This record gives sequence, structure tokens and C-alpha cells, in this order.
Amino acid sequence: MNHATPEAHAAAFSLLTPDRIISTVEESYGTALSGVITPFPSYINRVFGLISEE
Repeated sequence: MNHATPEAHAAAFSLLTPDRIISTVEESYGTALSGVITPFPSYINRVFGLISEE
């Protein structure tokens, strides 16, 4: 069970940078991305569009 404080979650969430998102997706899916990241409006979550180079 995760007992992290709301402050810890906020701090971790603030580390979610575009570069980190791109590198994590590239590593997880084994594909190269174009480097273009498009943020989409979302009430609760951060939602991004990514473009593959393939």
C-alpha cells in the first residue's frame, strides 16, 4: 500500500517534464518519437499527444 503524502505526489507529478515523457515512452515501446509533444486539456490528468518517427 502506498502511504505517500499528497505533497510527495505533487512533487513527483511536477517532475513529469516533456523530455521525461518522451524518453520514457521511447524506452517502454522501443520506438523513436519525433520530439513533438502536444498537451491536451484534461480536468484531472496530464494528457499528451506524441508522434512516432516511423
